[in-house]
Amino acid sequence: MKLDKGTAAGLLLAAGAAQFMLLMVISEALYKGYSVANNFISDLGVGTTAPIFNSSIVLMGMMIVAAAYLLAKAKKEIYMCALLAIVGIAAACVGIFPETTGLPHIAAASCAFMLGGVFGLLSYRIVKLPLGYVTGALGIVTLFAVVSYLFLHSDYGLGHGGLERMIAYPLIMVVLLVGSALIKSK
Repeated sequence: MKLDKGTAAGLLLAAGAAQFMLLMVISEALYKGYSVANNFISDLGVGTTAPIFNSSIVLMGMMIVAAAYLLAKAKKEIYMCALLAIVGIAAACVGIFPETTGLPHIAAASCAFMLGGVFGLLSYRIVKLPLGYVTGALGIVTLFAVVSYLFLHSDYGLGHGGLERMIAYPLIMVVLLVGSALIKSK
């Protein structure tokens, strides 16, 4: 069965987000003493869970970049494809440069989070309404959480790990939803 470029891109996005989410949960369960409220997600990228977490986020990032390429070939809006590719590269760099590397990791995570939020907000350009309202709202949640973290210095009682999840989880949902919307059944 031959897939059109948009469907293939959708499969890459959905599969990339799904595998990362599942392997992140497995990493959290295997990490002794891990707390979703008090640990950063990237803490999973060091120690015994590093091989699982880092390879999973690198794979997701590469799948996002490949999907962006296919969407560009399918004549989707080029700036959205470029934005998606940058988000994918940044996500992969989070795993390539774990938090122990300092600035490279912080730059990669910041880029993935901020530009991912913008992608979510503007994803209605790729997916049809009303789903575009959902992905847009998820982008707004991410951007609000980024602003809260960086400028308001408030975690709203969620802990720094909980607030980071209010940044990351909506982005993963956006990738999964956009991917699912692009898949065409035959």
